[in-house]
Amino acid sequence: NDQLKAFFEQWKEALETLFQEVMNKKEAIKLAYLILVEYQGSVVLYKLSQEEDHLEQFVQRSLERLEIYRSQ
Repeated sequence: NDQLKAFFEQWKEALETLFQEVMNKKEAIKLAYLILVEYQGSVVLYKLSQEEDHLEQFVQRSLERLEIYRSQ
């Protein structure tokens, strides 16, 4: 469990750092958490249903969010 927690924390921190290139720290932290949580939910739903649409919708939503910040 500790290794898994560390992995997700590192992933979240990497996303936060990346997002801070185009937005303020508070927004970057919020978006990194949101994307991580949505990704995990999409994976769980995919594993339960075997419907790739869950993963595809996650990618689409994430790209739309990033495009909004990019255009600001």
